[in-house]
Order: sequence, then C-alpha cells, then structure tokens
Amino acid sequence: MSLTSHHVPLAIYAPGYFSEGRQINATGSLVDILPTLIGLAGVPYLNTTLGRDLLVERPEEKDFAYIDSIYRGVLDDEFLLLITPRGRQRLYRYRSNSPLVDVKDQNPERAAEMA
Repeated sequence: MSLTSHHVPLAIYAPGYFSEGRQINATGSLVDILPTLIGLAGVPYLNTTLGRDLLVERPEEKDFAYIDSIYRGVLDDEFLLLITPRGRQRLYRYRSNSPLVDVKDQNPERAAEMA
C-alpha cells in the first residue's frame, strides 16, 4: 500500500503562538496545511477546501485524510478505503496482521461511511 512512503511529519515553529512544544497525532494530509496555517494566523475565512485546521480539537473518530493519486481514497486511524479509476472500492484494515486483505465485505457500514 506504500502508506509510509507518503508519511511526512508537519512541524510548525511558532514560539509566539505556543509557549511549549506539543504533538498532535491527528490523521491529516496535504490539503489540511492551508486551513491550519490560516487558522493559526487568526484570519477569519470561509473554508471551501477539502482540508481542515489540524489545530482544532475534534473527536478522534473524525480524523481522516484524503488521498488523491492513481487511486483516490480516504484514510483514518484504522482503515484505508481505496477507489480504483473504474470506481471499485476496496477497504483495508492497515493496522492489523493482514493489512493487504480487502475487508469491505466484512465491514460494509464502515466502507459506506468512508465513501
């Protein structure tokens, strides 16, 4: 699945905004950088992008990342939903002992929610 080839940490150095370092483990992607930086700057804006401000606390089940390459998909903290160019959906539980097994048939509700 090559998920780790796209794993890029985001570091924000802003001592004027943060008195001490902190680590945020929310799932995010490149589309989240613009809303995060605008939110950090305190500029009021209407977000019409797919991204979200990573510094705003959300319930853990709401963390996800949008993937757009040959396959489109959605990644959360447990599952990866991939959509092939022909529209076929595959669901993988990548944090398991068998991350390459399509588990869509065993988890239809989760696949539908992520789709």
